[in-house]
Amino acid sequence: MPTLKAIVVDDDTTRDTRYHALFDQYFDLTIEHSVSKLRCAFFSQFDLIILDAFIGDLKAIELITLFKLTLQPIVIVSSKWVDDVHGNPTSDLLQYARCPNVIRLLSLDGLTTEAADSIYLSYINYVDIDINPLKDDDTLTILHISDMQFGGRTPGSSSNDYAVIATELKKKSLIPKIVAISGDISNSGIKSEYDDAIVWIENLCKKMWGKESLTDEDRERIIHVPGNHDYDLSLTASCEFKYVFTKHRRKTNICFEKCKHINENQRYGFNNYWDFAHRLAGNIPCINRQDQILNINNHFASWNIKFFLMNSVINIDNQNCENALAYTDYSRNEDNAFLPVDKHEGDFTNILLTHNTPNDFGFRNTESGRMSNWCKIRNMIENNKINIMLCGHSHDCNRAYILGDEHGAYSDKLICTDAPTVRLNAASRAEDATRGFNIITLYRENGRAKACAFKKFTIEHAEVKESHDKYERFDLTPIT
Repeated sequence: MPTLKAIVVDDDTTRDTRYHALFDQYFDLTIEHSVSKLRCAFFSQFDLIILDAFIGDLKAIELITLFKLTLQPIVIVSSKWVDDVHGNPTSDLLQYARCPNVIRLLSLDGLTTEAADSIYLSYINYVDIDINPLKDDDTLTILHISDMQFGGRTPGSSSNDYAVIATELKKKSLIPKIVAISGDISNSGIKSEYDDAIVWIENLCKKMWGKESLTDEDRERIIHVPGNHDYDLSLTASCEFKYVFTKHRRKTNICFEKCKHINENQRYGFNNYWDFAHRLAGNIPCINRQDQILNINNHFASWNIKFFLMNSVINIDNQNCENALAYTDYSRNEDNAFLPVDKHEGDFTNILLTHNTPNDFGFRNTESGRMSNWCKIRNMIENNKINIMLCGHSHDCNRAYILGDEHGAYSDKLICTDAPTVRLNAASRAEDATRGFNIITLYRENGRAKACAFKKFTIEHAEVKESHDKYERFDLTPIT
């Protein structure tokens, strides 16, 4: 795992030795005693930020706002968190409780070895880093599934296919280390559909991994992103309609009246998906920023693998949904919505997990709006050095392919694959849709993935078949 960097900002120089004694075992530590020469960009190089609650005339909460410290995890150290007279929390403590990236509030008396250990574990959980390495030459297998759409028109017998899939993978010795789900977990984004999905996913993993129940470590190996069907349109009806109350012969009538479209409730449509995500994750933080298009999962960094989780449907709403793909227009999104750009140096294989395909984003589209949209996606691919892109949405069982976008070094060599729908029966599928899943194998040497292979499987009448004619293998050569 790469060396982790931390910065302490504390104007009391007498604490320097104490900070180094506690944190040098975990972090490459830098200490600053003044903020006068610090800039926003300076903080971006650090993995963890430790702030004294008062630095000169500034409070730490003011420093967080001034330097826009909203991504990295933060620890606040103070001599006083409780009112001495009444024992109530100070107003400062309540302010920090509202900052999602403040992971610990620590008293000066609490600067102990046990506290340093606890802070390191809190950091590990916050950024989702795995501390259990593979052997350098072990292969790494990923099960890529998509478009389950629980709650489709007729569920049929396909809800039991988790056992068929698990049995086939065990028979072929293709037990995956990671399960990656590229969206459309539910059909309408409602809670009952996610309840079914959790049971199905947990049963699949327990069957594959030979477990009676899933541990936190097991749950960390299940990663996913939302698709357009994961959005509950009923939760955002107030963006489009309003209640109208009228009196008629002493009776109150209630009706809906269409109003000017507003977007203030748009995010509520994802509530059931995020609830599902946190329930499936158990005690493990599953995502740091729900308002980000892109989040990084560092849990597999010790395997030299990083997953970039893209919410490609972040702009969906009740006017802009289903397959029109207007929700993949990111012209109104600021460039920082595609942050964070990964700052860890190292020889990683970077995998982008997203619901939509390059064509959905406007790749090779000659319309000016779609071209500029693809430029944003290309920049994100280049900035984060993405090697592999796992998609869903198409429901097709296509060969993996090299994207060949000559305008970017990484987008030119980007290896792409989309997964078919894994469980929908014929009544809920388009005529040309295929049921199935992908198995991706990363072949590693000296700790780094040197090649990747894509196997395609279809499911017909509860029988799993490998599509040998769609097998592809690619070298993962360093891009300079």
